[in-house]
Amino acid sequence: MTWPDVALDPITRLRAVAARYPSAGICETVLDVPFADTWAWVTDFEHSVPRFDSQLTRAKITRRDGDHVKMLVWAKHVPVPLPIDACVEPGFCLMRGRARTYLVVMAAVPTVDGGTRFVHCEAMPWPGLSFLRPIIQRIVEADIRGLRRMVCT
Repeated sequence: MTWPDVALDPITRLRAVAARYPSAGICETVLDVPFADTWAWVTDFEHSVPRFDSQLTRAKITRRDGDHVKMLVWAKHVPVPLPIDACVEPGFCLMRGRARTYLVVMAAVPTVDGGTRFVHCEAMPWPGLSFLRPIIQRIVEADIRGLRRMVCT
């Protein structure tokens, strides 16, 4: 007997990860930009992240090894750079702050009309922080608005 292969598309993977964290904020949009262009832009962390992320002012890649990326990010209200570990695959990116202080997940799939369905999620991956969900949700929605301004113009 052989088992069938089962794979989740990137957006379903994102939703599965987000379901684990009660603080998770999620926002989805459809962009009138081809998937390859959208994904290349959002994963060009040093250039795209400071332009669309409402809480970050700078990103600097310190190491890249295949799908794994280590970077430092500078947040508006934090006086020191924050180390981030990221796993980047086509259409799926999971970023974690060191010591699991913060979680960011991005996922994208092409649409039938040549655009991109994009979902963004952020969470504080500690128990008992569900009260932060409305705040994180507003942050994620601001990031999506920033993304739409940058990618669609």
